[in-house]
Amino acid sequence: MKAKDQLGASLRVSLRLAVLLPAVTLLSMLVLGFLISDRLPDLLTYHDVVRTDVSLAVALTIFVMILVAFTGSLLVGLFISYRLRNLLNKAGSLIPLLDLSAQEIRAASEIEALGIMLDEARVSLTRFIQDSYILEYLPEAVVTVDRMLQVTALNRKAARVFHSELWNLKGSKLDRLIPKNVSNEAFYRLVRKGLAGEESSTQMMTISLGEGKDLQFWLSINPVRQEEGFSGVTITFKDHSDIVSVRNQIQKLERLAAVGQVSAHIAHEVRNPLGAIKTLTELAREDLPADDPRRGYSDVVLQQVERLNRLVEDLLSFSRDAIVCIEPVDIRDVLSRAVTVARHNFADHPPDIVERYRDDVPELVGDSERLVQAFLNIIVNACEATGQGGQVVVSAERGMGIEGGNGHISVSITDNGPGIPMEEQARIFEPFHTTKAKGTGLGLPCSQHIILAHGGHLDVSSEPGRGATFSVLLPMKRPGQIN
Repeated sequence: MKAKDQLGASLRVSLRLAVLLPAVTLLSMLVLGFLISDRLPDLLTYHDVVRTDVSLAVALTIFVMILVAFTGSLLVGLFISYRLRNLLNKAGSLIPLLDLSAQEIRAASEIEALGIMLDEARVSLTRFIQDSYILEYLPEAVVTVDRMLQVTALNRKAARVFHSELWNLKGSKLDRLIPKNVSNEAFYRLVRKGLAGEESSTQMMTISLGEGKDLQFWLSINPVRQEEGFSGVTITFKDHSDIVSVRNQIQKLERLAAVGQVSAHIAHEVRNPLGAIKTLTELAREDLPADDPRRGYSDVVLQQVERLNRLVEDLLSFSRDAIVCIEPVDIRDVLSRAVTVARHNFADHPPDIVERYRDDVPELVGDSERLVQAFLNIIVNACEATGQGGQVVVSAERGMGIEGGNGHISVSITDNGPGIPMEEQARIFEPFHTTKAKGTGLGLPCSQHIILAHGGHLDVSSEPGRGATFSVLLPMKRPGQIN
């Protein structure tokens, strides 16, 4: 048997059930009849004439039984074979044509062929479920319509964009989502071209949803091809604002990279003059009498020089490589060193810094000095937010891995200060953005830069009046990992 139209592949069956079943039945009956005919004369004790008549009657009966059995088995075989072919066609319809069109399936019988087809259908259905899941959660809105412009499929994003439920849109007309009006004439013209088999390049288009609501999308329309031709189109709507946001972010990163390079060069050039100004001012200050008002002027100069020095150091820290020396790192030691330095920075009114480290915190691989700098910036920022009498809690623990992964190190730095407003949380890691009178706006961006370079993640959560928590996730050291 050879089937190709429905299955999309050449299916060859060596022995059909409609032939096999009657042949086996006929052979069995012939063997049985031969055995009975051979043994019958010995079993009969009648007269020779009577025995001959009985033998002929038995032989005729056996022949009729063989004929009836053969005919019955032939009909049963044809019926079963017909049913199996229907099952094969249905199983083949579950398999995309591209899966089997280039191969030939050989089987000894329809039953074996059905097993092969069901295995292929299982693989195809698994792939279909995976593809459906991916389609369902795509960030773009995807809608598929047939030649009658009825919606045959759409994902969750499309339902959200068009403000409806999935079940409420499938089977409805496309103009229920996008009204047919003068504003949408260009859109429907592209859809008609797609139904004719013409692919459209991605282009920006304004879609009118009625009631004065217009949305801008990057639109692409692709024909859905089947054996009999084009059966519909798939329409992809990409949010214009998302693409513009990504583009602006890329341009911003490019500008920051350029600013970082220029700032690093300027910082190197400024350090030497600042050193000379500081040294000469200190020498001049020593020659002035204690009651000379010019000593106050020199103190102001020295304070401003120190401020410029801090800015230069922040610029250099932000622009230099995030990882210099790679080695096994104990995060508890890193945090303890950062806390010690932070306490010295607030010697006049030392903050209450509480350290809570679990004993089972694993090591990581990275640059301990750069990590100390990253956590120091966060801890100092938390201490400044709480002010005198506030409390900062620094904790570290082992986090569980996802789906059997190696796990991670979880560090949190929590303060009980006034918190961070929501509008500031979105900009807190932007370089040069600061709300402090004496801040440079480079401390937290530098910390994020270092943590990201170590394969980690830095995030902040805060509610006004309830303090803030900086959460850091770092990958733990893998067995055998050196660098």
